[in-house]
Amino acid sequence: MRCSTPMPPWRAMAMAIRDSVTVSIAALISGTFRLMSRVRRDVVSMSAGFRSENPGSRSTSSYVRPRDANLSGIPVCSMSPSYLGVDGAPPPGDPPHEDQGRFRGFGSRVGCLLMERKPGRPRALTVEVIAHAALDDGVDTFSMPSVARRLGVAHSGLYRYVADRDDLLVRAMDIAFDSTTWPDAELPWDELLREIGESTWRACDAHPGLDRATQTAPRPAPSVLARMPQWVARVEEEGFDAADAAVAVEFVLALALDCSSQMGRLRRIRERYPVKADIPVAKPYDTDEVWEGRGLYDRKLAIFLAGLETRRKIS
Repeated sequence: MRCSTPMPPWRAMAMAIRDSVTVSIAALISGTFRLMSRVRRDVVSMSAGFRSENPGSRSTSSYVRPRDANLSGIPVCSMSPSYLGVDGAPPPGDPPHEDQGRFRGFGSRVGCLLMERKPGRPRALTVEVIAHAALDDGVDTFSMPSVARRLGVAHSGLYRYVADRDDLLVRAMDIAFDSTTWPDAELPWDELLREIGESTWRACDAHPGLDRATQTAPRPAPSVLARMPQWVARVEEEGFDAADAAVAVEFVLALALDCSSQMGRLRRIRERYPVKADIPVAKPYDTDEVWEGRGLYDRKLAIFLAGLETRRKIS
């Protein structure tokens, strides 16, 4: 990059050699926009957290890349002003535009480049849109940059809507759990607890990685927390004291999440050991019940419910 700085300093400008790129971020909100003759241009809008995307072959910065046509001497006008013809002159019969003088003389030697906006309106960012993108990216593996790439925005712009990754994780989990069907709180206590477990499994099946994500999240999903008091109250009404009812609801949720995560781990072990006999496992646990379906979840839940029944106060 060669720079010429004439006096006074406020008239300074940068002159780019053929294979370099000059980036200006001034005219968008302040300053004076002035075209320099005999210079190829690629104008990129960075407004409102969005950027135009039209990458090329040479990486010159994080977001601005020259296109092949830019460097080949062929003029390119991806979105030329309507008053310019292909050679820089007004189309026949068209009235001159008030800004036409700025572009006069460019001809075929210089391409007046404005990067074309993709069809349709830009996707408006909201907390819900960002959370859905995190779910699509992988609720247990997403990163702020990966979510930003999925949305086509700078990842720093996400922090206008969420505090950090933990905040986004909880919001994504909340959407996942809220989208499943939860049981009516009027069910009998044992059926209610079973259905809470079924709903948790459905959420995990619909959103792979949700079970593991809950183990690292800083707090539970608000949609689940909001439902728990009525479940606890219903179990208490069925003859259990408040503490046992609270433990019962929390235990079933945790059991379903843990068993779902455990089955994922067992599937990965099976993939690592194609020959089942080579898997290092204690003999009592080397059964089809352990390795297939939901594993030992149903057995564990049945044992828990049977034990809980003995603590029920029959009036």
